[in-house]
Amino acid sequence: MAPPTNSNAFGGSWASLPTTLTPWILDVIQSMGHTQMTPVQASTIPLFMQHKDVVVEAVTGSGKTLAFVIPVLERLIRRERKLRKNELGALIISPTRELATQIHSIFTLFLSAQPRLPAEEAEEEPPPPEYPDPLLLISSDASSPAQDLKRFSETGADIVIGTPGRVEEFLLGKGKSVVSVKELEVLVLDEADRLLDLGFQAAVTRIITHLPKQRRTGLFSATMTDADALSELVRVGLRNPSRIVVKVQAKKAKGATIEERRIPAGLKIHYVACNASEKVVQLTRIIAAEIEEHKASRFIVYFATGACVDYFYRVLQTLLPKSTALFSLHGHLQPAARTRTLTSFSDSPATPTAPSILLATDVAARGLDLPLLDTIIQFDPPSDPKAFSHRCGRTARAGRSGRAWVLLVGRETAYVDFLAVRKIPISERAYIGEHGADGDAEDSAVSDYLSRIREVLLSDRALHDQAAKAFVSFVRAYSKHEASYIFRVKDLDLVGVAKSFGLLRLPQMPELRDISRDGWEDADVDWNAFAYLDKAQEAKRVAAIAAPVPEAVREKRRNERVEKKKLNAAWSDKVVKKEEREKRRDKKDKKRKWQKMQAEEAKTKSKEVDAMEEEEGDDWEELAREERMAKKMRKGEKQSVPGSQRDARELTAIARLSLLSRTLATMPPIFDKPTVEKYDLVLIGGGSGGSGCSRRAASYGKKVAVVEMSGILGGTCVNVGCVPKKIMWHAADLQEKIDHHMKGYHLKADGVPKFDWATFKPQRDAYIRRLNGIYASNFEKEGVEHHTGFGKLTSAKSVEVTRPDGQKYTLQTENICIAVGGHPTIPSDEEIPGASLGTDSDGFFALEEQPKRVAVVGAGYIAVELAGVFNALGSETHLVIRGETVLRTFDPAIQEKLTPWMEHTGVKMHKSSKVVKVEGEKGKTLTVMTDKGESIEVDALIWAIGRHALTKNMGLEDVGVKVDAKGDIIVDEYQNTNVPGVTAIGDVQGKALLTPVAIAAGRRLSNRLFGPPEFKDDKLSYDNIPTVVFSHPTIGTVGLTEPQAREQYGDAVKIYKTSFRSLYFSMIDEEHKEPSMFKLVCVGPEERVVGIHILGAGSDEMMQGFAVAVKMGARKKDLDDTVAIHPTSAEELVTLR
Repeated sequence: MAPPTNSNAFGGSWASLPTTLTPWILDVIQSMGHTQMTPVQASTIPLFMQHKDVVVEAVTGSGKTLAFVIPVLERLIRRERKLRKNELGALIISPTRELATQIHSIFTLFLSAQPRLPAEEAEEEPPPPEYPDPLLLISSDASSPAQDLKRFSETGADIVIGTPGRVEEFLLGKGKSVVSVKELEVLVLDEADRLLDLGFQAAVTRIITHLPKQRRTGLFSATMTDADALSELVRVGLRNPSRIVVKVQAKKAKGATIEERRIPAGLKIHYVACNASEKVVQLTRIIAAEIEEHKASRFIVYFATGACVDYFYRVLQTLLPKSTALFSLHGHLQPAARTRTLTSFSDSPATPTAPSILLATDVAARGLDLPLLDTIIQFDPPSDPKAFSHRCGRTARAGRSGRAWVLLVGRETAYVDFLAVRKIPISERAYIGEHGADGDAEDSAVSDYLSRIREVLLSDRALHDQAAKAFVSFVRAYSKHEASYIFRVKDLDLVGVAKSFGLLRLPQMPELRDISRDGWEDADVDWNAFAYLDKAQEAKRVAAIAAPVPEAVREKRRNERVEKKKLNAAWSDKVVKKEEREKRRDKKDKKRKWQKMQAEEAKTKSKEVDAMEEEEGDDWEELAREERMAKKMRKGEKQSVPGSQRDARELTAIARLSLLSRTLATMPPIFDKPTVEKYDLVLIGGGSGGSGCSRRAASYGKKVAVVEMSGILGGTCVNVGCVPKKIMWHAADLQEKIDHHMKGYHLKADGVPKFDWATFKPQRDAYIRRLNGIYASNFEKEGVEHHTGFGKLTSAKSVEVTRPDGQKYTLQTENICIAVGGHPTIPSDEEIPGASLGTDSDGFFALEEQPKRVAVVGAGYIAVELAGVFNALGSETHLVIRGETVLRTFDPAIQEKLTPWMEHTGVKMHKSSKVVKVEGEKGKTLTVMTDKGESIEVDALIWAIGRHALTKNMGLEDVGVKVDAKGDIIVDEYQNTNVPGVTAIGDVQGKALLTPVAIAAGRRLSNRLFGPPEFKDDKLSYDNIPTVVFSHPTIGTVGLTEPQAREQYGDAVKIYKTSFRSLYFSMIDEEHKEPSMFKLVCVGPEERVVGIHILGAGSDEMMQGFAVAVKMGARKKDLDDTVAIHPTSAEELVTLR
């Protein structure tokens, strides 16, 4: 075993902890050789002991187990009242029995060292220890659930460690009346990402529901935040959670960029590219090389399936030196056999001349701390990419060095880049052996290995059967690899795989039907004489051959083969299709169950919980609100049927199973200080523009930091703008169709469905939070740092970050980009008394209930959109505008069509009016008074009168950055401010306040700053930017309005216009037929199209293509020459006369 290296980082001495450890616990720690804390221990132990819940991600071998063992023991020791025999103080749940056993042994080691009182008399037994031994709950031959319960009843156990199924049986089965969890102090979920996946979801949910809320909870894993996991992490009742991410960083050389890794610093991972037929050859040579170069003596070799483990356990005994001790471990073994194997492997006296090798599946990939392990070899890459780092992490633990290898075939080398994105660096090692050749040439040793393996197989027909089973199981596993774009069966050399397995003949399977068999030759075997060594099995085979087969049976078999041939696709394809069907069926079943649940709980305030089930993401700030929601639900259920309160608790917990999942999986690392001396680019603002600019810069290999004050990525568009607004528009549009269009198309329903705002809002918000997670995930994948705090310029080369807790630090950079966006404007109470009783357009998305009466102030597109949503959903809607029409900056034809239609549909338009006063109480009825003497009583008032840039207190004036009278930053055509090195994009510059504009400007800015030479003058043209309005009906527009064109071109302007109505409205009552308008603004004799303006159903979707035409300088003739698509509304624009 390699000696410890200096690669391990230390987090300080144990004496530096803010809370002094109990002496006998400290003695055990020191006896284990841990003189210093690791970073994860130094970060976690103080928080866990100070009543904080923790979510911990740290590389394997970093000391996570002690990070929860010590706080658990200290919390129980410091209890004021000792636990009674039937009371449980701590529960640790692990996904595997091996990991649970290991954790149990560590707790036992500590508790065995506790001081004991001596016996009062020499003859007497000493009194029992103050803290009883922990109880281990796992499936094994040594203990049944009844025996576990008996042991607990007799001796008690403050600490229980177990797997989900056994823990559930212990707490909720027969032990429910025996085991009390009221005093539970701590719940720990080790390997939480796997523990909380769908396989354990139901059991974990029921356990959590049963536990008290007043407890501390810790989630521990090495891959908690893998962006591709996206597995099923859950909210498990965490309170005041602290997230701890301990990562490995190493410098390649002095002054080089810091490299971030998700593997221990002492771990070196290599890959060897070889042909499929050469894998076994390379396996044996890697083992030999490790022994020769590093004196390695203890190995784990990972295979894809248990069948492969069993098979190669027999085969490698022939190919490796006889002094090699082989062990096999996989999930199909009985628990007792697995335990014996692990014990034997750990205790074996391995030496370089007599090494010990464990052949295993991923059952040995997580959590196991196997001592003195030198080398990991992955014969088959894992189907789940997350398991890769867990496999490798069995070595190089606790600061020691170690090596890991993986064999890759053909296009599988793309897996190296795949892992690099996940911060797992792998270096290539040359093919081992003098006989290796470049390209596709096969190593001559393959023939020798094939002969030797076949010689073993020919000794017993059972081994041949085992080989075929292993081969088929490997192909099946390969076809289900999660990185399926890399690991594809059709690209795999199956003949080469068969050679590596040493098969006597190729099995009959669809994947082999159409492949070339060049280079393959079946072994010369008399299959009738080829016998089993087992006499009973051989007798059965001989009898089957001798028994005559009736003609009818033969005919039936022949017909079955014909039918199977007709229907049969490749086996792996069928499996995929079957799995997809099962997923769809499961999804439908779940949906039906939830619909039934919603109906039953409709009277008991369960709307919020139902919505939570649908949520796909969340952020930390939602924790408190969810707890309140759960309490409200339980209070409501107390008034319903007996027993439903527990159902509410369980429903709440189940709902939570979908809440934290994507949040933890996509949450970016928390950066609270600079990670480099100087960044290439620092952006202030994490909206769409900041994201586009930062990610483009990172794609050029630049070090980028984004400072976002809110801590939530996506900006206005994602959180309180385009996206949620369009979702609300869809709801309103659907309600309009139900109310006014169903009748025309003779669609009948029992009652008229009505929109439920309170139920819909949480579901909409959940989708937005999912987008936040996607933004965060993209940042993490592409190496963009996210710093939460207020960013302020202290110079043209530095940004001061003030975190929410008041901590300050400075980011040094060559380039600063300001992308803080804008905020809705609300008049002050001095300007309009009572104005603050209303809310702004952002506040629209915070409304928990739909107001029955609402006033919207403003005539711009935001006011029009919000008023349209309220009106379509049935609210009494007032729109207060200063002029006679809405959308005064749009083409007059649009204004003249939309304004009367809004009035026709029920919007109460207060034209040429100004709000002069607002009276009432926030949250109750408000009276909005206008300068015309009108008093409008409403339940909500929304100001949509404009936006202003968020540049206040940013230090712009100190650095000298110029702003205009409104506070907008002045920039040139390249987004440069007047201060070199400082740029601005998006709404903060006060023009074209649109998300795609900010993204495009940000990307072009990074192209110019960091891209190749052809981008040195890259910039965004602000001409002919298309936009749409999600009114009812929608509007699309690009280019000049008619007045703008006439001002610029005079009499050279020619207008084409029509009011064709969509075929959709042919079946609708005249009263509800929406208006439409199509208008071309052309100039000059060539009739170049300089403006297109559309109002009507589908305008928003059809505008993009016509905007391209205007951008390219299309003429009216170009449109005329385009064949129309009939029948569509868009055809009007190419048929105007």
